[in-house]
This record gives sequence, C-alpha cells and structure tokens, in this order.
Amino acid sequence: MRARIEAKNLLAHSLNHMATLVTASQQVDADVKVGIKAGLLNVCGASVDHIVDGTIEAGVDLSQVQASDFVHDPLTNSWVLQLGPAELQSCRIDYIRQQGHSLTFCLQERDA
Repeated sequence: MRARIEAKNLLAHSLNHMATLVTASQQVDADVKVGIKAGLLNVCGASVDHIVDGTIEAGVDLSQVQASDFVHDPLTNSWVLQLGPAELQSCRIDYIRQQGHSLTFCLQERDA
C-alpha cells in the first residue's frame, strides 16, 4: 500500500499514535444452533437457534511506521510512505438474537 503526499517544504518529525488504519471491513452473519443431547433416544434434548452478526476488520498498524518509511521523490517533489501489508485488526460479535428453540418436558439445568 502506498500513500503519496504532495507538498513543498514538508518535514516529518513524528507520526502521532493513530493506532490503526482500517483498509477493509466485512459484516458477517451466521445462523448458530446450540443443542444439548440428554435422555434415552434424546427425549430430554433441547436446542436453540441464534442469529449472530459480527465484523471483521483488516488494516495497517500505524504504530509501526518509522521515519525511514518516508521516502522523498525528487522528480515529483513528493514524499512516499510505504506501508506494510494489511493484517487482521479486529474480529467481534456485534449482535446475538435468539431465533427459536425446541420444547422439552424434561427438567433442564440452565446457567443464570
């Protein structure tokens, strides 16, 4: 990835900590079924469906940029910043919703 800066008389002393430049973000959704098998022939089994939405982000860790990454091009009188490849920056679940569940007539132990 290359960033071109066109300016005259530019001198970079430091880069403020911006942490991450996100270059790609993908929304993901999935149908997740969780089930418990219990009892003879699973007569006491139970299951529940969930809709799960999440986000995966890739980008560049700007805290790794150094002064040597800036290169001056005298032909165009511009500065070029060479960044490393994008890497996984975050993977999170944004929303979980229970979609449906099975019925059982057996006693179930559930966490509070």
